[in-house]
Amino acid sequence: MKEGAEGILQLWKDTFTNKIKGYTGFDEVEKFKYMAALFSPGKLYYYIINFHDLSFEYLHPGIKEVLGLSPNQTTIFDILQLLPDEEAKSIHQKETFVLSFFEQVQPSDILHYKALYTYRSLDNKGSMHQMLLQAVTLSTTNLGIPEHVLCIHTDITHLRLSPVEQVSFIHLQGGPNHFRCDPSLGKFDPTHRYPTPEQLTSSFSPRELDIIRLLALGKSSVEISQSLGLSSHTIRTHRANILQKANCKNTTQLVAQCLMEGVLV
Repeated sequence: MKEGAEGILQLWKDTFTNKIKGYTGFDEVEKFKYMAALFSPGKLYYYIINFHDLSFEYLHPGIKEVLGLSPNQTTIFDILQLLPDEEAKSIHQKETFVLSFFEQVQPSDILHYKALYTYRSLDNKGSMHQMLLQAVTLSTTNLGIPEHVLCIHTDITHLRLSPVEQVSFIHLQGGPNHFRCDPSLGKFDPTHRYPTPEQLTSSFSPRELDIIRLLALGKSSVEISQSLGLSSHTIRTHRANILQKANCKNTTQLVAQCLMEGVLV
């Protein structure tokens, strides 16, 4: 196995596997299969990983379309092997930062936070993909150690974004969010002043959110106007207002910011 991928596995083993005594299956897999219908359409795959032995409780068949891997035979080791060496080192740094964050979260809040960051991965034919990872803990041991985790990997290559090295933590029950944290700091420091912009979801109108989602799909103002039944002039006005609200210079910057603040996912 590649050195970078081995480092990620060892981090997980030291943090989770070696501390979880005995295998416990996840009883609600069928519910999460049903919930797949609620995800936005597009190229994605997801899995529920059991950190006791790093096995999959469930692996979504979308991994075949995204990475070219069989959902019936693929392991977490196979997925990590597709990471370029430098990207594996970057993910190791991000995962270390994520784990340090959850070490400082109240046990009652561990299930309420979503961690997300972007990364790059090859598929089985050698083509590079830019991916967005969202991870949510589904269950913990009686000691508060994450045991079952849902990881959603979305292919965002079509957005043509510049690499985003930050990590965000979004509270799913309205608690404090931590946007665009710098993992190069090593560990999450609750006393550090991380960027805390107003969450964009609450500042945009429903119509503006519709337009942002279509912009993220690469649609032009004319195409958006046809989809929403509005004039091109109205769409251009909305776009200008959206950029002003988000304090962004262009659509690419807007989409990147919306991804890291959970607006598009």
